Amino acid sequence: LWQLLAAIESQQRSEPGTVFKVRLHPLMIDPGTNPDGEEYMAYNRRRWGGDGWTYSVRDCAQDLGCRFANWKWWPNTMNAHCLMELAEEQGKGMELKKRLLLLTYEEGANISDHAVLVKAAEDVGMQGAAAFVSSGQAKHTVVERHRYWSHYGVNGV
Repeated sequence: LWQLLAAIESQQRSEPGTVFKVRLHPLMIDPGTNPDGEEYMAYNRRRWGGDGWTYSVRDCAQDLGCRFANWKWWPNTMNAHCLMELAEEQGKGMELKKRLLLLTYEEGANISDHAVLVKAAEDVGMQGAAAFVSSGQAKHTVVERHRYWSHYGVNGV
């Protein structure tokens, strides 16, 4: 989330015509999240005792148009990260990332759900998402990239 907010802010503050290329890398905040996702407040109570940690994120994001109006789920993002691999191959990485964030924080959707992911991919014009997500073929890549960045101390977004 933070990387996307930073990219949006940089674009808004840049001179017209400035081109940004952002490469998104998988980083699961909590790989131990239930595979089906968890209800937002139940997860936050279990993990941190409450959702107070989100207040500063919400405040900073307001100016960028992110309202967090309907954050209902703490998703397990493994399959979303896998789908992002396909999105990058199809030149749709940033479009899918934005769609997934809107679904999670503004529309109350659970992106742990395969049907939600497939619909998100269709919304941004991706091809072959249903078969790709079902195959699990990108899981090894996502796990290895997560390990790589974790090894270098990247453990949050």
